[in-house]
Amino acid sequence: MVGVISAAAINQSIVYSIVAGNEEDKFGINNITGVIYVNAPLDYETRTSYVLRVQADSLEVVLANLRVPSKSNTAKVYIEIQDENDHPPVFQKKFYIGGVSEDARMFASVLRVKATDKDTGNYSAMAYRLIIPPIKEGKEGFVVETYTGLIKTAMLFHNMRRSYFKFQVIATDNYGKGLSGKADVLVSVVNQLDMQVIVSNVPPTLVEKRIEDLTE
Repeated sequence: MVGVISAAAINQSIVYSIVAGNEEDKFGINNITGVIYVNAPLDYETRTSYVLRVQADSLEVVLANLRVPSKSNTAKVYIEIQDENDHPPVFQKKFYIGGVSEDARMFASVLRVKATDKDTGNYSAMAYRLIIPPIKEGKEGFVVETYTGLIKTAMLFHNMRRSYFKFQVIATDNYGKGLSGKADVLVSVVNQLDMQVIVSNVPPTLVEKRIEDLTE
């Protein structure tokens, strides 16, 4: 039920009808009770509101197929469509590749991931988490900031050059309580020389300032 229209007349029965604003036939009305109901699927992403014009007629006017202004009345009905969480998150990339220096500090930035969906409000607010197998002594190796998608180191990588780690990142909308999407992540461990080769044509100060965005 969307809402109820009510009209009164002395010693007369009232019949209700939608006379405008329902060109897509999205809504219906019970002619006797005035209850407005949804008649077809609604999509917030396509249209967020409707304005219907509902007419109340005396039953005797309807039966006689007449339109007597003194025995008819109309009212506008404003309907706001509420968004539903019906779109799962989608990552900007299906596969992210990053690198970490073997002498990187704990909680050093590796890369940032990002997912979006077509919903609005909290239904498009993401919470990120990692699914990663234990790497060393039960450590997971990497962590992700829940609401920014920034992946950081969670262990030291001394003497682990040319190792690589593959794991998944999960984005769940509605701040972690809604629908989810996933992407794969591959992080390679390199030495400082390898890192310099990768960014050799970029000023070091710029690299330092933008390290979190290098793999976006």
